[in-house]
Amino acid sequence: MALMSAAGAPIAPASPQPFTPSGLCVHGVSRVSTYAYVNPVVAIVLGAVLLQESIDLTMIVGAAVILVSVGLVIRTEARANRAARELPAGAAEANPAAG
Repeated sequence: MALMSAAGAPIAPASPQPFTPSGLCVHGVSRVSTYAYVNPVVAIVLGAVLLQESIDLTMIVGAAVILVSVGLVIRTEARANRAARELPAGAAEANPAAG
C-alpha cells in the first residue's frame, strides 16, 4: 500500500524516473515539469473511481485548464525540438538566437 498523508492522499510519486537526471535528459525539463501539474487531475479521477468522491463543475473546469496547458507546453516543446533538428549544420552557431 502506498504511503498516505494526513489528508489521505498518496505521497509517493507514481513514477520517480522523470525526476532523475536521466529522466530530465530523456524527456526534457518542460515535459518533466508538467508531471507536477497533471498529478491533481489524476488524484481527482482516482478519488472518483476508487472512493466514489463527487466531482463538481469547478474540478472539471480546473482539470480541463490543466490538461490544455500541459498539452500546449508539450506541443510547443515538440515544435521547438523539430525546428532545431531541421536546422542545417552550423546554423545554430551562426544564429545564437535560434539555439
